[in-house]
Amino acid sequence: NRGDKSIDREDADQSRREAERKIKLLIGEANSERDWSSDFYPYRYLATQGFLPGYNFPNSPVKAVVSINGNIEYVTRPRFVAIKEYAPNNVIYHEGNQYQIKRMDIGAGEFESLEKRVKTCNQCGYLLEGEQQSSDVCPNCHITFDAENSSILPHLIEMLTVSTKRIQKITCEEEERIRSGYSVSTNYRFVNSPVDADVKNAEGKSVLSLRYSHATEIWRINHGLKKNRGRGFLIDKDSGQWISESKDDTTTNKETVKIFVKDQQNTLVLKFNENFPDNLARKTLMYALARSIEIHHQLEENEISCELINDQILFWESSEGGIGVLEYLVNNTKAFASIADVALDLCHFKEESDLCSKACYDCLLSYSNQPEHLNLDRNLIHEMLQTLSTSIVAKNNNGLTRDEHYKKLLGLTDPRSQLEKDFLNYLYKESLLLPDYAQKSLADVHAQPDFYYEGKKVCVFCNGSAHDSKEQRDRDVALYDDLRDHGYRVEVISYDEEWQNKVRLKAGDIY
Repeated sequence: NRGDKSIDREDADQSRREAERKIKLLIGEANSERDWSSDFYPYRYLATQGFLPGYNFPNSPVKAVVSINGNIEYVTRPRFVAIKEYAPNNVIYHEGNQYQIKRMDIGAGEFESLEKRVKTCNQCGYLLEGEQQSSDVCPNCHITFDAENSSILPHLIEMLTVSTKRIQKITCEEEERIRSGYSVSTNYRFVNSPVDADVKNAEGKSVLSLRYSHATEIWRINHGLKKNRGRGFLIDKDSGQWISESKDDTTTNKETVKIFVKDQQNTLVLKFNENFPDNLARKTLMYALARSIEIHHQLEENEISCELINDQILFWESSEGGIGVLEYLVNNTKAFASIADVALDLCHFKEESDLCSKACYDCLLSYSNQPEHLNLDRNLIHEMLQTLSTSIVAKNNNGLTRDEHYKKLLGLTDPRSQLEKDFLNYLYKESLLLPDYAQKSLADVHAQPDFYYEGKKVCVFCNGSAHDSKEQRDRDVALYDDLRDHGYRVEVISYDEEWQNKVRLKAGDIY
């Protein structure tokens, strides 16, 4: 009994110190050099609560509270890493010590307000939240929901700060957990309207469908241990304590939950339109394209993350704030051909390697995809990469083909302006990105640019000799300043300059 009281007293003391630390962080009094969250922490807190929407702080990681010699410290992990590493009752290592995840930081009476329920499409992985769950059709792949192709996930809890307890030895139970691993799924939902495009082969047939969004909410859901077939985790609803199923427990107010983390990223969903049934081939192509995108755009390894969801590949930009390369793949007609050409070189097809039969660390293998090493085979994707190396990306403009959209824009140009027609013809012939609109009146500024790129908020003005007078130039400068103040980019194409060179220089950025 004395031992039990000593353990209870130690836990209570740690909880008190943790609460005192949080108060100091919130009022900005923490000054420890090792305290990652002391910098502008009150502002970060207010921003996460919606009081400072203009502050663009990076998404805060998940924290684990550890006690070292009586002092409370935080060990942080990125959200998508923490969903496994900080899972219930898992063991982590810090400064030579072992700590077990024992509790999630849930305040008294907060459990019911934190609990969520979502609906997922088993076909494409799309997630529906709130009122969307009443829909009988998937908003993404448009399949009619039934009991087989959709799932209801109740009792979801977003992963919060976790508390740990120092342990001396790892028991057979922890060893079994490490061997088994966790069942984690990835789902997503678009916050804004996505942009669609097709990748067409040399004969004009669509081989891939692309869907890009610069505001996609990615959910990673931990369903529980694989050996338990993802039944979830038992939690004490009052204290947030994780309960082990293998031990007798008298807790009455407990529930089985699944934990999740979410983040908002730039995403690209790639779907196969022609017969490409081999799952191993899809997985191999996924890693080949991800690595080739990084090489082509000179990115660090793992700045592009990917996951295979049935017959689709989900790519997302892991870097904080995004890097814009996935949007380039949709907006540039020759983008996929360039990426596939890099992939052909990466996979040794341009210069055959005798040392690589299926995959090696010079092509497809990396530390991050170690569990898949035996499943990757570069020979399965040779034909597909060759097809993609001569492909064209055709952006879907409200259901119109590129040719149809070009003719529509041409019909909307000012009949008195030959420069507008020349500019549009140049974009079309050079396979550059066509504007979304011509002669569009903007809602928040009294302006009507000659051409408008909606996703990039770029206004293009084609100025002829009528803009040479001082009065007109002054009006133009005032208008352009007003547009920039409202967040628009302004591009001016003038009749008396080599505007083709200007357009070529900005190919891939705007055009």
